[in-house]
Amino acid sequence: MDRWIALHEGVVGPKLRDFAKLAGCNEAEALGILDYVWLWAVKDNADSNGLLKKADLNDIADVFALKIDKSRDPMKVAQALVDAGWIDEMDGRYYIHDWPEHQEPWVRYMSAKEAANERKRRERARKAAAKAVLAGKNDDNPDKLPPAPPGDPPNEPPRDDPPDETKKAEKPAGSQYTPAFEQFWAAYPRKDEKANAYKKYKARLNDGFSEEELLRAAMAYAEQCKKLQTEKHYIKLGKTFLSESTPFVDFLREGDAPGHRPTGGPAGEYHYDPGDTSGSL
Repeated sequence: MDRWIALHEGVVGPKLRDFAKLAGCNEAEALGILDYVWLWAVKDNADSNGLLKKADLNDIADVFALKIDKSRDPMKVAQALVDAGWIDEMDGRYYIHDWPEHQEPWVRYMSAKEAANERKRRERARKAAAKAVLAGKNDDNPDKLPPAPPGDPPNEPPRDDPPDETKKAEKPAGSQYTPAFEQFWAAYPRKDEKANAYKKYKARLNDGFSEEELLRAAMAYAEQCKKLQTEKHYIKLGKTFLSESTPFVDFLREGDAPGHRPTGGPAGEYHYDPGDTSGSL
């Protein structure tokens, strides 16, 4: 998966010059070293708080040891990152300074990914528990098949039941959508490509999201679009809203009112898409 970092113009300034002087290099080399450290961090070497996982100063130095001029000591450069304030040391652990603020798109993507993985884990556990319960019913004789319905000869399909006026009417053959999805679709603010949206809807249910959560996300997004008077062509298609990158998760934060806007802009504005290369580098 492609990974990227946001590089802001404010990086070039007094703090970078201080790092360059401490490391004994010029500003361009100092910026390159910072880039190597940040790119290494997003390759699952830092958590959403910027904590470098199981890493000490030697590990940090190894990131760029083979990239810098051989006359420079990698450990001195790594210590310069700490002394200049680009890396914070706390209780023997190392954090990239202000990582959640400077790399907000990446942090939000990782948070959504972790939440989705946790939902999938719980769903797998639930299915495994249900399977174990069913298996336990046949523990005495696992090879024994359930008996055929009374009156049906062995190895023959069961006979059709006689018509029963009291039975509920079956769902019309032409209806391909569940009632829950129809409720979701009625709330969603853009009515294009319904069939494709339904495919993504079922996929997200399989991932462990509930019908209630998807409906709540649709309602929150619809209210935000209404408040901001968003033009139709700027409203996400339903299939995009429910896509694998889970942009709808931004509307499921507990305690948020529908249409909540997080710091930095409308919900979903900074959602990380691994295929999006529009971020500044």
